[in-house]
Amino acid sequence: MGKILGNVEEILSRHVTGFHEYILSEPVHLAYVSKNLCDMTGFTSEELLDDSEDHYADLIHPADREVYSEFIRKLERGDKSASTEYRIVDKERHVTFVSDTATTQKMDDGTMVAYSVLSDITPLKNENYDLRFLNETVPCGFIKYTCDKNPKITYVNERMLSMLRFPKVGEGLRELVEMCSDNIFMLFPPEDRPKMAEYLERASATSKPVVGEISILRCDGTRGRFFGWITKVKNEINVDEFQSVLIDVTKDYQARKATERDRYLAALSDVYDKIFECDFNEQIVTYIHGHQRSPFGRIKGIPMILNDATRQWVYNTIIEEDCERVLSFLQDGFAKRGRSEDGKPLSIKFKAISSYGELKQYAGIFLRVSSSRSLFCIRYDFDANETNALKAQYEALKGNVQSFFRQFSDGMVAFEYENGYVTPLYGNDNAYRFFKYSEEEWKKLYGKPNKVEDFVSRTGLPVEAFYKVLEVGEAEFTYISMFTGLPQRVKAVCSERTGDGTGPRYILLYDIKESPAPKAPLEPHLQKVEREKAGKKVYVRTFGYFDVFVDDEPVVFRSKKSKELMALLVDRRGGFVTAEQIISSLWEDEDVNPVTLARCRKVALRLRNTLDEYGIGDIAVSIDGRRRAVVENFGCDLYEYLSGKPEYANLFKGSYLSDYSWGETTLGELLGDFERGPAAAFFK
Repeated sequence: MGKILGNVEEILSRHVTGFHEYILSEPVHLAYVSKNLCDMTGFTSEELLDDSEDHYADLIHPADREVYSEFIRKLERGDKSASTEYRIVDKERHVTFVSDTATTQKMDDGTMVAYSVLSDITPLKNENYDLRFLNETVPCGFIKYTCDKNPKITYVNERMLSMLRFPKVGEGLRELVEMCSDNIFMLFPPEDRPKMAEYLERASATSKPVVGEISILRCDGTRGRFFGWITKVKNEINVDEFQSVLIDVTKDYQARKATERDRYLAALSDVYDKIFECDFNEQIVTYIHGHQRSPFGRIKGIPMILNDATRQWVYNTIIEEDCERVLSFLQDGFAKRGRSEDGKPLSIKFKAISSYGELKQYAGIFLRVSSSRSLFCIRYDFDANETNALKAQYEALKGNVQSFFRQFSDGMVAFEYENGYVTPLYGNDNAYRFFKYSEEEWKKLYGKPNKVEDFVSRTGLPVEAFYKVLEVGEAEFTYISMFTGLPQRVKAVCSERTGDGTGPRYILLYDIKESPAPKAPLEPHLQKVEREKAGKKVYVRTFGYFDVFVDDEPVVFRSKKSKELMALLVDRRGGFVTAEQIISSLWEDEDVNPVTLARCRKVALRLRNTLDEYGIGDIAVSIDGRRRAVVENFGCDLYEYLSGKPEYANLFKGSYLSDYSWGETTLGELLGDFERGPAAAFFK
């Protein structure tokens, strides 16, 4: 027995990992360290033992020192035993995870002593760390469900339950299965269920995973946005099942939608003076854009009761004879959620008192945002041909000149002038052609002061003509139109000089027409008759760069987008193209909304005007908003090649609609057909 007791210290030193003894009286310090602890840390007992300081605390990893301090405080408070985990850094700067278990004892002299044993848990911690790293960096939900007509969930992991915000009651899976016992579609809002059905159909039809983004109803009543994959596989008992891996992208989605909303509102604010957001579910309206001097200026952004706020605005601003008509229109618009039976936006014109106390004519329109929300937008409705009214309104709005100038359909350009420098504020296609700049050069001029002499030098006009505008307030002069090659009159209107002669002045430049209005274009079928009488032929080239020719002379399109629209109609070979399809091709990165639909109509109108101008309006028609090319009314290299006739076999050289990326689909078909030889069956 004596020999055994004599070997206790050797046993502790050699066989108990990291054994050491604390003196817990202030200052806390080590009273004994085992050989194993010295081997673990690389420090000698002389380096660790010190009656005046706890050198062991210096070995603790900086991120874990608070954990260690709390551990010592528990022992000092008299806890019989305590355990914790932390990292120590050895003399070679290597990190070791340890589990520290200590027991305390009070000596006869009142000194509190603690005996501590360390266990090296580094391998276990590394394994758990790797698992935790995967779980934290790849936060994926995982669901399995049947391939029935109404799929049922058979498995869902904890991460997915957490993303769906299920209560932590330990039976989340059972509750989820019960909620979706009929079908998995119960997880999705009604408007997204067709999209989910489409994903499942595609997953069934292909062996590859289907990727997509969709909204899911969470248990707390909110909606989450999830991105993920769906695939159809055989499970462990060789039965078909769907499997989905999902990532919660709600924050990114909300940020993206907020950015889109802000961009949309920014575009609308360039056109409309006031914008109200109507929430029909909550029956509230919010004034989100407009002048601070308006009746709602002080409560911008504050939700108001829909009917009360509407009456207040109508009776405080609309002239008496229009009040009831406008109020009836708004109430009807609220009932129909901003959309008429034919799907078109509801609009109205009325007279009201402006923010400046003047009686003005306005136009209002409902623009639908979603099934429950619409924007009611109001703009000033003016007559651009009345110069005096133009100048007065121009003066009133010069603080927001860019929005003002964009309201003029015939406005070319607007400047700010100050101390011999002009700064372009707004311009259209005709503007940079008039001033003899390329589009890229013109865009670089926006918002930058330029010397008057340098800026107007390319036009060939005398500088005196510019200064005359500043002196008398308006002037007219002639230039040669880049579109028609004919003389064109231009009028410039300048804002009044300020009282003290300082501050900027603003100039609007716009076309005026002195010649009689041109004759209305002939109906398309009559244009064809006249063209055939004159022996004129229309031919469309698609191989290489796109162009339309009338008797070998190219048609000059005033708008790049109108030319691209004509190319799209030719590419569809006589098939109807909807506005939504046009937007997806001509503006690939933009959604279908009132702004892009209006832009699409404008481009289509420009195309119609150009075709009528050349007397070839019969080569494209529009019916109920859908458009198509009338292929029998013009010749086309694509159609000739696809006819399969030997004389056209060499037309295609491997290039098709080089201007437009969306033409690659047809190009791929042509290249495949080229390998086999053209076939008339391709022409549909």
